[in-house]
Amino acid sequence: MSSEQSFWIGAVTLPWEGTFLPRGGAEGYDGRELTVEESVASRDAKNSWKMKPLPTIVFVYDPSDKGDLKTLAKVSGDKKFISASHYFNLFRVDVRTIKNPKVRKSLKQATFMVFNANGEKVAAVTKASSFKPFTRSFQKVFDADFAKPLDGAVTSMGAVIARRAWVDDEIRRHETVLVDPVTGKIQQNIKAAIAAYKKERKSLDLQEAILVRLQRGAGVAK
Repeated sequence: MSSEQSFWIGAVTLPWEGTFLPRGGAEGYDGRELTVEESVASRDAKNSWKMKPLPTIVFVYDPSDKGDLKTLAKVSGDKKFISASHYFNLFRVDVRTIKNPKVRKSLKQATFMVFNANGEKVAAVTKASSFKPFTRSFQKVFDADFAKPLDGAVTSMGAVIARRAWVDDEIRRHETVLVDPVTGKIQQNIKAAIAAYKKERKSLDLQEAILVRLQRGAGVAK
């Protein structure tokens, strides 16, 4: 990874989605509170989390705990984790919102729970501050869901998201000078450059979509 690529990967903010544990049954929000495992496995249920057909990472934490926030910041700032995480759904659950005392007691704070695309739990990673503690569980996921080596997949995704971050920056930069400050007219060369960058961005989005395609048979509940 070049220093330039590393810089642009570092500019990517991970889309951790804050959410609550859904409730099961016909009662909807009056039903039983699901566990994290059930929440991931029941992705097609009425009250389930909205997920893409991908493996999933759920971070269980207490946002009032500085240590938990530090853990999330460190892991989310690791360049390899940023790249690898684009193959996953990303959720974060505030442990304080969990009503079921048994469910709450069973969860350790600052825990990253890793699941295959079929909802099967692979690992619970604690005391993480970098990509390294995830290596074994991620490789299991990539073997099962993508049939590709972890390192190669991370490198490929890193190249895509780094370039996209750079393209997004170029679009923003060009848009600030789209109108000539002297004449007040749109500068056609800048307009053309913006259009070209937006076209490239669509191509990069397509490349990401191709990278995260599951292998045949993956994502099917056992």
